[in-house]
Amino acid sequence: MRILSLYLATSLDGKIVGRDDDHGWLFHDQDYGFSEFIADVDTLVMGRKTYEQALAFSADWPFTDKRSIVFTRNNELQPIEQVEVTRDDPVTVVRGLKGETGGKIWLFGGAEFAKPLLDAGLIDELVLAIHPVVLGSGRPLFSEHPERWFELAGVESFPTGLVSLTYRYNPARRRPPQK
Repeated sequence: MRILSLYLATSLDGKIVGRDDDHGWLFHDQDYGFSEFIADVDTLVMGRKTYEQALAFSADWPFTDKRSIVFTRNNELQPIEQVEVTRDDPVTVVRGLKGETGGKIWLFGGAEFAKPLLDAGLIDELVLAIHPVVLGSGRPLFSEHPERWFELAGVESFPTGLVSLTYRYNPARRRPPQK
């Protein structure tokens, strides 16, 4: 079964986007392990907002060698040639993708798109690039979700203060014993 990985940046206070959709706090001075991560990915799934945001950062689609699927309810979305658009249920589609052979699936998107996939227990891995900033306001990574326990699988720290944490979902893990 393929792995669905949510890989994204977050602030120390758990924000993925700052006030007024600000992304200026994100570090761009080096790779921070992204090349190693993306090498194992052959499929990207994302919502419309993330797709449009990615296009705003670059005129060219940066993932031409990967299958890219955009989920939307917007009938007017005009994708570029390298991107598939679907109005199908993300949970159903991702379950199908996970059953196929292939590489890692990157959940390339934010909290709103990730919520139903996390709720359905489909996210196998969290890779969080934690930036050393407290934003105070903005869009949080997680909101109301069922409780899910993950186990630490990797830690990498960088001189800039950024820390990359990798967690893997463990359905057998429960709350720690209480004293």
